[in-house]
Amino acid sequence: KHAALVACANQIAELLASAKHHIGTRSVAPGDIAVLLPGNADILQLRTLLQAREVPCVGAGKSNVFSTDWARELQILLYAVLNHSDEGALRAALATRLYGMDFDTLASLRNDPEAWQPYAKTFDDYHRLWQRQGVYVVVQALMQRAGPRLLAAADGERTLTDLRHLGELLQARDDLDGGAEALLSWLASQRSGEDE
Repeated sequence: KHAALVACANQIAELLASAKHHIGTRSVAPGDIAVLLPGNADILQLRTLLQAREVPCVGAGKSNVFSTDWARELQILLYAVLNHSDEGALRAALATRLYGMDFDTLASLRNDPEAWQPYAKTFDDYHRLWQRQGVYVVVQALMQRAGPRLLAAADGERTLTDLRHLGELLQARDDLDGGAEALLSWLASQRSGEDE
């Protein structure tokens, strides 16, 4: 079984690298290829093999999107959006990989209270956006801001897919209940595995 997965990963990598294969007038791209596998372990193994060959991929495995680090980071960011005047919440949000502020920049802000203002305003803008258009639009804005940096990682496409899925789930829940605080409580319960 492992040999078959290695052969599959090699064939996909060669197919993409050769640029000999086309769909219409364009070369075959990673998103044009689908592989059906019998189990989640096989999906994870093939994903690892493809990433080792620098082939971007996403897998529809059965892992829970709420159990990812990205769900935790999104929760931190959304909390800061709701509490944008709370310096601690804002600092935590800026320090996430999703927001992407490096340690030196974050540390320099500590000594310059005026430097916090643009970040507080950005998160205030996100809050207003959430109120007007919904949480999914905020998640999209965060993804757009972080997208190029996240896509540079081997699992970047998977990360963006997970974030998009989280945004869709949050918006669907928000459409049912309404209320940002209730939505963050629901997200926390989903992340902890609690059933309602």
